[in-house]
Amino acid sequence: MNNILIGAEGLDGANFLCSSLTMSDQVYFNNYTLEEKVKFFFECMSKVHRTNELPIWNDCSMLFSSCARSKNKLSFSTYQSKIKPFDNKTTINKVRLPVFWPLSIHMEKNPEDSLSKLFQPTYFIGLVNPDLFISLRTVLIDPNFIDVTIPNFNLLTVEEFNLLSKDTQDKIKHNYQSKVDRLFNCEITSIHKWHMSNMQCHINDMTIITKEAKNLHLYEKGNELLRTKITHEWNCNWFLNEDETFENIDRLYSEMNLGKCNEKLIREMYKVWIRRINYFKEAHRDFYKYR
Repeated sequence: MNNILIGAEGLDGANFLCSSLTMSDQVYFNNYTLEEKVKFFFECMSKVHRTNELPIWNDCSMLFSSCARSKNKLSFSTYQSKIKPFDNKTTINKVRLPVFWPLSIHMEKNPEDSLSKLFQPTYFIGLVNPDLFISLRTVLIDPNFIDVTIPNFNLLTVEEFNLLSKDTQDKIKHNYQSKVDRLFNCEITSIHKWHMSNMQCHINDMTIITKEAKNLHLYEKGNELLRTKITHEWNCNWFLNEDETFENIDRLYSEMNLGKCNEKLIREMYKVWIRRINYFKEAHRDFYKYR
C-alpha cells in the first residue's frame, strides 16, 4: 500500500492538492467510487459557513489522516474507515510543518505505530512558495492598523492578480519565494504574523511553540530526518493558474502511478475552488473597506 504524505505550513492549498490526487481509482477514500468522490468534493465546495454574517473558509478534506501540533498538544487524526491491507490502495496524508515534537526519538522507540508509519511515505510532497497564494486568498489584517484605501496587492483576489501584466506578476512572485528548507526550519518565528479574518485557524501557534521550545535541537533532528524524505516539491504559485495547476497534477499522477488524470474533472474542480476563494476574499475585503 502506497502512502503519499503532503508537508505544508497551512492555508497553502494542500487539501485541494489532496482532493485532486484522490480522483483516481488507485487512491482510497472511504471506499467511495469515483462518482461518489466527485459528489463529495462539489458538495463540500457548495457549503458556506458564516460567522457574524461573513463567510468563513472551511476546507474540503479528503485526507486519510493528518498530524499537527497545536500549542502543547499533538493531534494525529484518521478521518476515514481503515482499509484492509489487500485493498492495495494509495492513501494521502498531511503533516503540518515544521514539526515541534521529538519525532526522531518517537520513531526510534515506536517504529511500528501509526504515527511512525505516517513518516515512512512512498512519496513526500513539500509545498513551497506559499506566501503569495496565502496573501491572495486571505484578508491579512494588522491587529493595530488597517487602511484598505491604500493600494496593496494583498487586497487582490486570485482573479484580480491574474489581470496584472505578466511582468508585474513575475516581479511579485520573485519577491515571494521560499525554498523547501523553510518547511523544516524550527527557528523561523515570523512567517505568519497576521490575523486572517476569513479563516479559522491556529497558524500562529508556530511562533508560540518556537519561543517556548526548550529542546529545539530535538525538534531540529526530526525535521532534518523528514527533509531527507522529500521526493517532490509543489510550487504554490501554480495554484494561481489553471493550466499550471492541471499540468503539474497530471505530472504527479504519472510519477506516482495513479493512473490517467481526468483533465476535465480537475479543471472544473479548480474553477469551483478558485471562485470560492475569490468570493470569500471579496466578502471580507468589502466588509473592512466599508465599515
